Amino acid sequence: MRGRALVLLPPLLLLAAAAHAQQPARTGRPTAPAVAPPAASETFNVGVVDISAILRNSSAAQALQRRLQAEQERYQAQADQQQKALQAEEEAIERQRGSMSAEAYAQKRRELQEQVNRTTVEFRNRRRLIDEAFNNASAEINRTLMQVIEELAQERGIELVIRREAVLYQRQGKDLTREAGEALNQRLPEVQVDIPDSKP
Repeated sequence: MRGRALVLLPPLLLLAAAAHAQQPARTGRPTAPAVAPPAASETFNVGVVDISAILRNSSAAQALQRRLQAEQERYQAQADQQQKALQAEEEAIERQRGSMSAEAYAQKRRELQEQVNRTTVEFRNRRRLIDEAFNNASAEINRTLMQVIEELAQERGIELVIRREAVLYQRQGKDLTREAGEALNQRLPEVQVDIPDSKP
């Protein structure tokens, strides 16, 4: 990249500066020839990437999505099973209520509520661990993609890379989507998902 950024003044300021340069000095000294501002001949190379398309075609992202769906289905099946078990226990307590003292019934209800509370905490912790594991794996894909894009830009002398969805009009610019997608699949064909063991 160049050592300095190109700063563009507003058009009115450029016109005012040019007009002022053309006015003769009001001193008695000879007027120096007016010097026109230098033309902005430097080119600013821009690259464009379609992040959504890259991730749709990423083998690591596709595998991660399949793993996430499988883990969500497993989690939901376990939650449904535990819910049915708690409901069955509650129904059993209610059926036995007529043969129990008030104190015994109240004790059974307290024990059931404690079990419900423990189960809720366990499933909440499990959900948190799953979310963290998949967020970490997704972040790894994104970090690798950003590295790939940066390396491609440096190799091709591109100074600015923007997302495709942010482009309203494009006359020039290098589309890095295909190259970035291929490089991502080569560098990160799959991503590890580490979910710690925990109840349920």
